[in-house]
Amino acid sequence: MFLFSQGLKTLSAVVCLVALCPAAVAVQISQATVPAVIPTESSAIDCATELALLEQSVANGLVDQARQHINDRQTEAAAIALTQAFEAIGQVEDVAAKVTLLDQIINSYEGSADRSLIEQLVNQANPPQQQQVAAVLPQAVQVTQSLSSGYSAIKTRTLTSIARYYGVLEQPQQAQPVLAQALQASRLIRGAEFQTKALTDIAQVYMAIRQPQLAVPIVAQSLQFAQAATYPDVNRRARSLEPIARLYAQLGEPDRALQVAQQIEDAPYYQSIAMIAVIDEYLKAGQVNPGGQLNQVRLLDRAVSIALDIPADDQRAIILGAIAGRYAEARQPDRAAELLGQALEISAWARTTSEREQAAVAIIVRYAAARQIDDALRFLGDFDDPTAKATGYGAIASLYAEAGQTERAQATLTQAVQNIAAIADLSNRNLVRQQLIDQAVQSGHYDLALQVVQTVDLAEEPEQTSVSYSRAQNLTQLANQAIAANRYDDALKITQAIPPTYVEWRDRLFLQIARGFAEAGDFDRAQAIAQQNVDPGFQAQVFAVVAAQIQLVAQQIDPATELFKQSIRLANTIDSAAEKAEVLRAIAAEQFRVNQPEAATQLLNQAVELVKTIEDEESRLSTLQAISAQFSAANQHQAAIQVTDAILDAPVRRAAAIADAIAAAIEGGDISTALATLNRLDDPATKTTLLLKIADRYTQLSQRSQAASALAQAFQMAQTIPGEESQTVNVRGGENPLTVEDEQDRGSLLAAIALKYAQIGQEQQSLQVAQALQDPAGRDALMLRLRCYGATPAQ
Repeated sequence: MFLFSQGLKTLSAVVCLVALCPAAVAVQISQATVPAVIPTESSAIDCATELALLEQSVANGLVDQARQHINDRQTEAAAIALTQAFEAIGQVEDVAAKVTLLDQIINSYEGSADRSLIEQLVNQANPPQQQQVAAVLPQAVQVTQSLSSGYSAIKTRTLTSIARYYGVLEQPQQAQPVLAQALQASRLIRGAEFQTKALTDIAQVYMAIRQPQLAVPIVAQSLQFAQAATYPDVNRRARSLEPIARLYAQLGEPDRALQVAQQIEDAPYYQSIAMIAVIDEYLKAGQVNPGGQLNQVRLLDRAVSIALDIPADDQRAIILGAIAGRYAEARQPDRAAELLGQALEISAWARTTSEREQAAVAIIVRYAAARQIDDALRFLGDFDDPTAKATGYGAIASLYAEAGQTERAQATLTQAVQNIAAIADLSNRNLVRQQLIDQAVQSGHYDLALQVVQTVDLAEEPEQTSVSYSRAQNLTQLANQAIAANRYDDALKITQAIPPTYVEWRDRLFLQIARGFAEAGDFDRAQAIAQQNVDPGFQAQVFAVVAAQIQLVAQQIDPATELFKQSIRLANTIDSAAEKAEVLRAIAAEQFRVNQPEAATQLLNQAVELVKTIEDEESRLSTLQAISAQFSAANQHQAAIQVTDAILDAPVRRAAAIADAIAAAIEGGDISTALATLNRLDDPATKTTLLLKIADRYTQLSQRSQAASALAQAFQMAQTIPGEESQTVNVRGGENPLTVEDEQDRGSLLAAIALKYAQIGQEQQSLQVAQALQDPAGRDALMLRLRCYGATPAQ
């Protein structure tokens, strides 16, 4: 048991068992602010720390729940957890801690691969889920608005991020008032550089939600701040001006954008990016060609004059290639050839032949993108380096595909593949191949990506290579990408290309594809997936998936029932007990989804009986535990607990499975099932811990009398925990042993119960539990902590 003198190390462990709802936190704070006995100065500081850590731990616990739900792609559960988290964060009095939590949940940062929880949730929400995700954002706005003016920079950034998420969720009307709030908050930011960043971000979101007229004055104001700021180095100034130049270009003011770009000094990279953004606007204007060919050429001439001033050689060469393509489109072949030659000459400076050709690919691809694909293809034919040619041919194949020229796309891809095979180094060969695959996926051409993957000869895969490449793995990854993009026809073709030796990989993908077809209402295609494998177990699972979707999507009961019957008939033809049990479990899961608990339970019982006949003990026990866990995940808690009854010959495994099922039931809100199952456990420490979780859940539901009842049971149970009141656990032996306090010893659990009583306003009960501690030091330390919640020892 931890002592108070050791600090508040135990609080996080206690709060894991005491996940309070925000309303309860508010009540606790109001109770703790006026203790019946005025504490000493040192204990007052400890109370402030106690309550602050409690608030933060409650919020962190909910954030962790949301993160887990997002990782599991449980969008609805994640949205609920985030809403609760924002409510809890709103109760956190430590402003710095509140800011940290909000920043972690809401804001993503450029250059970081980690995306915020809200951004991850927004990005994974499908159209039917978008409204549910959007419902989380008003609470986020409310908490963010509570920040004081001293946190105006992070307040502005956070409100801007929320507005951007509204835009992604296709709710621009909701984004506008949030952007107005962000703009208001930005006026209190100190420092012209930071105001520049804030205003630029706001303007970018206005552009994203298609409100350019509202962005115009903000960009102008941002430029004023950028010009007035004092910067520690030229790169900081460049990073402020470059996005402003791009915004002016996007607003259709290329001349103004150029003026801003020319103010970027001694930072060639940023100036080049800004100038290219300006030139792209000229090229777009030339392509629209509102004033005829002469006007188009005039705009292109202006673009050239700007491009020649781009300081970075590579960037200047690439954009000259793009302009050359536009000249060719404008029927100015001599000028096009001149610029393209100039671009290639620039790219060749100080390079070997191989490096020169690889650098030239980017130029030629930009030239090809200006509708000069055939000419670009001829230029590539003069190259010698297979890496450069493979990369170029792959990019041009995608351009042909986008133009609807399928035959030419196929022929060009063949040339890319031939050059891949000619790359001597295996690692480089694999790298180029993967680049082509990624490029095809990004452009939505899964058929081209599939052909590239199929070029891999499995015989070329030695057991150990610096960059391993597996056709089956790449096909599986590609199929998953197609499924995620709802491209089920493409996913089907890709999965069919996976070698039959990887039957488990194929079948998992086929089931996802069948579900996708069925969710889209294409039941015939979904049902046809069953023919991809003659195995009756696979076919049974496909039919069950389709049956469930027919009932859920089309509300057609009779066809669904017939398919379920067919699925069960196929399952009953399977000889292997383990396989048959797994198939029955899968069918039962689908029946639970369509609210057929009786039929599902019947199959479940049959599956469990089959598992009992498996001779291998580990296989038998792990299968039963897996079935129980899967039903817990599906919120079928009674079914999950029912499965544990079959674990008869391994009491430790059985107890663990029951405890896991009870914990899942509590988390899912099925407290009655959890309470009814507790008597199946023998270990008093485990039962006490679960009763504390039940009390937590009741508190979240604002059912304090039920919470107090659960705590009373926990108190009775805790007193029966055998052994010393305070115990330790050996985590690690050997030369560097590690021993920690046991958080489930009698003393720790009694302390947790006492604190929980105090936190729900049951002062006398909390003191009664505290008096049950035998260790005087531990008891006195707990009494000090209870004072923080208003509990006063009897005089």
